[in-house]
Amino acid sequence: MGDHVEEFKRILDYRDEFLRTNPGSTCVVRFSEETFEDGRKMFQSFYICFDALKKGIQSVSRGQLLVVVCKDGNNQMLSLAWAIVEVKNTFTWKWFVKLGLDKAIATLLPNAEQRMCARHVLANWSKN
Repeated sequence: MGDHVEEFKRILDYRDEFLRTNPGSTCVVRFSEETFEDGRKMFQSFYICFDALKKGIQSVSRGQLLVVVCKDGNNQMLSLAWAIVEVKNTFTWKWFVKLGLDKAIATLLPNAEQRMCARHVLANWSKN
């Protein structure tokens, strides 16, 4: 792995390249008001929304967005994968996960903590 400090120094370059190569997409980098001793602003957050996802969600199909997220080493949320499906149900979730996430997680992250979204747990519990 590279030097994360050096990589974060290039965050605006990454934003610019993302916007250049993904027309219509949104990318926002936010910095805190705090600065380092050398005057650089402290990184706070990074937001990305692909144009294709925006259009897919807004399309006439009124699809559902499925997202798999995790926490990184800094306890920050990280989006691993997403899909737009016609309807959110067991079949589409299985399809989404079987595209490789289940094998990749089991192989690469055997000790990874996995859990369902609390809203879904409550919804499933309320059915019974």
